[in-house]
Amino acid sequence: MKMKTFQDIPVWQKAPAQAPAVYQNTALFPKDELEEAGCRFVPAKDLKYPPAGRRADLTKDAEDLGKMLNGFCHALCSKEAL
Repeated sequence: MKMKTFQDIPVWQKAPAQAPAVYQNTALFPKDELEEAGCRFVPAKDLKYPPAGRRADLTKDAEDLGKMLNGFCHALCSKEAL
């Protein structure tokens, strides 16, 4: 498949679909803990937000996107080497 624009890149197509889930789940954080997290990094799992099942889904989605980005970067690097 020949890519004509960045919008043709599969990871670009998949990543925006994850944004609503991230926004919905961070809405579950209490306001005071959001402010604390803004001052210094506090892992969400330590705060128990979102609930474990949702957190696992979001983590898997993020890992999948990371793998796609790594694959894309490796593909770009190998083409530059040619």
